[in-house]
Amino acid sequence: MLGTVTSSSLDEFCSEKGSRPGSFPPLSTIEYFMQLYFAHVQPRFPVLHIPTFEPNGSPATLLLAIAIVGSSYSESNQGRFALSYLERTRMAIRLMQERDQKHLRSVEHLLAFFLVSLAAMWIGQKMAYERAEGDRGELVVSCRRYQLLDCRVKQQNTSQPPSRRGRKRIEEAWVEWIDTEQRKRLGLCIYLFDCQVAAFFQRQPYISKAETVNAALPCSETFWNASTAWGWKALLGPAEIPPSTYFLTTLTTILLYNEISEVLPFPPLDEFCKTLYAYVLHSHVFEWRQTICMLNPTGLLSSPLSLAPQNIGNSLQERQRWLQACLKNWDTNYGEASQGDLHNNNRKSSSGILLYHLAMLALHINFSDLHIVAGRSGSEDDIGLAEQSLRNWLQNERAQLILDRTMRILDAAYDAIAAGDAQRSGFELAICLFMSGLTCWAMSRFASRSFILALQQREAPVTSRVPRQDCGIDQGYTQSSNTDCPQAVSSLLVQVADARDGLRSLKCHRLAVAFGDILDRFLTEKVQ
Repeated sequence: MLGTVTSSSLDEFCSEKGSRPGSFPPLSTIEYFMQLYFAHVQPRFPVLHIPTFEPNGSPATLLLAIAIVGSSYSESNQGRFALSYLERTRMAIRLMQERDQKHLRSVEHLLAFFLVSLAAMWIGQKMAYERAEGDRGELVVSCRRYQLLDCRVKQQNTSQPPSRRGRKRIEEAWVEWIDTEQRKRLGLCIYLFDCQVAAFFQRQPYISKAETVNAALPCSETFWNASTAWGWKALLGPAEIPPSTYFLTTLTTILLYNEISEVLPFPPLDEFCKTLYAYVLHSHVFEWRQTICMLNPTGLLSSPLSLAPQNIGNSLQERQRWLQACLKNWDTNYGEASQGDLHNNNRKSSSGILLYHLAMLALHINFSDLHIVAGRSGSEDDIGLAEQSLRNWLQNERAQLILDRTMRILDAAYDAIAAGDAQRSGFELAICLFMSGLTCWAMSRFASRSFILALQQREAPVTSRVPRQDCGIDQGYTQSSNTDCPQAVSSLLVQVADARDGLRSLKCHRLAVAFGDILDRFLTEKVQ
């Protein structure tokens, strides 16, 4: 591993020279980072087969990628290992791709490439994220080229001699199934990662829905965790391989249950699959939102009417109601409203619950506008249009609905932190807290006067969920146009401060710290 990241061949390609060889962590530290990976990341992206995983026989790039992702969960390291060796590990993988194409077919190589892309998005560094955006496209191309999302049985090109009977045959079948199952799981993780970036950073997904027609969900953990071939076969019985549910079957149930409920069941899902479907529903919301953004009835980009929520047409309004029904189907059977899969003893998905509330909010406010006013675009024209769009959407009853949805997200986030899910659902928590804080800030500045007055007159104003001595709100804050309603504006800014402090408490993702700094800037800046 040390030789991989300190190779002189990387110096001419990497902008970062990396740490000195003498500062590379000792083996005990690397083992600790890997243990953190298996404790917190493996349940989120269950690709590795733990019973047969052998570090001494694995590629150095895979071990480095595992250690890099795992190190983000170390409170003492605080991402220093990832910052030092992420780029050099990524470049080592890229050079291997260029020099030896056979590595592209290896599950270990593709998993290492996937993990460094994941770490680059979590690390909270702009340059690393921009590289991850490009790598996401290459991951999708590899997923497509090697048909990782196609669960159909592949015909062998060459005839194989018959295997010996008995023990040897069962072991060969087990090893072959492990490889097939790993590829299937890796393809689903790449698809989840693609939907993740598209949903939160308002990007177009690279994987089309048609490419998931032949995808299958991971098998039961009972089969996957079998430690020996004979134990696996004892669980399997006379079947050749463990059964799997088609991805499209469950998605169809979620999308169309209200139309043909008598023939569509909701199969039990594990935490990974619940989160996966929550992300897929986000991609449907994103497509609907993109259609709304393309409407420009007046033909003038600067016209406020082109940014208003009215006149979107009956069909788009009906699609909005349909998306709400789909999200409620997910929540009823797999989310907060469900009773859980008691016969499988599966825990509720905090990540999925957070995603559900976030998708409900996305149906009522444009996240792209919030990103633009937060500084994603340096164009004053873009910022002006986004601000006008927010003013048009944050009106009266609609503003109250948006505030209610935002408070539900904050409640779900604080509950997840209190339940100890900050590490398991750290990325979703970071995004939900950031978007909720950003929405409350936008409401304090752009909401209609009538809504702010109504909020001011409430007997029970919005209060803080995070105890503190100082909310961290600059008393000279004067950006809101509703300066005659200081109590209402202050109650909204308290929620921004809560979200900021919640982000700073998430020590497993540097991305959360970066988001917290953005919210802190909004709380302290003044109109020049």
